[in-house]
Amino acid sequence: DTRPGFTSSEQVEVLRITAAIVHLGDVGLVMDESRGEGPHFDEDTRPGHACRLLGVEMERLRKVVGFRSRVDPISKALIESPHTQESGQGVILIICKALYARLFNWLISRINTAMARADDSSLGYSIIGLLDIYGFEVFELNSFEQLCINFANE
Repeated sequence: DTRPGFTSSEQVEVLRITAAIVHLGDVGLVMDESRGEGPHFDEDTRPGHACRLLGVEMERLRKVVGFRSRVDPISKALIESPHTQESGQGVILIICKALYARLFNWLISRINTAMARADDSSLGYSIIGLLDIYGFEVFELNSFEQLCINFANE
């Protein structure tokens, strides 16, 4: 039995992409000023798992994270400038956000398709409920009581 409208392989892909985002978000960068190159992956947080999950070569990801590429408008030559450690970390976050946004949009599309096909003659329409617990993450330490308060307020 699969979730409404999701095949088993789609469920695996959703979990694979989610895991890749989590692994990629844990990647750290270090600079080696003596080499004059862009940031390199921290040995303790290399993106090997994320790359395997996404089907991306680690060296290709390092180049994207380590260098900014642009085309010279006059000579049409490709110019690569090394990122700083901070801007390289920003690139990683942008990749994570883009993956998450695309996954979220795909999920919403699939849910909408599944709901459009749903045939519940007793209601005549399909509904979906969402709970947004705003404020839960505002406190330094959240407790079960805070969850109950936020849940009740929603």
